[in-house]
Amino acid sequence: MKNHKKYFKGIIRFNHIGMEASYDRDRNILATSKVIFPAVLPENTKTTVATDYGDYTIKEFVNIVGAEHSAADYLSMDNRTETLI
Repeated sequence: MKNHKKYFKGIIRFNHIGMEASYDRDRNILATSKVIFPAVLPENTKTTVATDYGDYTIKEFVNIVGAEHSAADYLSMDNRTETLI
């Protein structure tokens, strides 16, 4: 677990998924994130990206959930000249 000035962060990697949790000094959870690598993304996601963004390659999918259960998803893709998030 990494110790930052205002929070602690724990990181776990398992089966092509990286999971991370951040806690405050009182051990209250601040946020969690999950990085899912292309090999384990659902086939329909890969098919949609291939159809809509044919010359791009998926790099990773990130899901972030805040302490108040707010969530955000990010998909990063790139081709030879640019990166999309």
